[in-house]
Amino acid sequence: MKSKNLKVVIFFILVFFSGVIIFYLDNEHNRFSDRKIKNSIVTGYEIISAVKRYHKEKGEFPRSLDELMPEYISKIKNPQAGEKEWKYIKKNDSFYLGIMRKNLSEPHCYYSLVLNEWLVELPQ
Repeated sequence: MKSKNLKVVIFFILVFFSGVIIFYLDNEHNRFSDRKIKNSIVTGYEIISAVKRYHKEKGEFPRSLDELMPEYISKIKNPQAGEKEWKYIKKNDSFYLGIMRKNLSEPHCYYSLVLNEWLVELPQ
């Protein structure tokens, strides 16, 4: 009887850990997992800080992120989420910084200069 109970307990432990492993692996392959978005936003704030310092000193926003290096930021780190690439667009008196995505079915993660924060819009 003890042997049968032990086998049942071992079986449920294996099922539980299999589920945990599958969840972890699935989340790691998710291009927009919460962890990847949060880490990307931390990196994004470093870039935003450099863009704002550039603007304060030069009176305009940089044409590209490359103009920030090395004076305002030593290296532009790629985001961990999405296509692992930043999309930066200089506008007249503003700019856009977001995480590249493959298509409109993925979340839209970008910095709002007006709100002074990162926004994550989920697809409809």
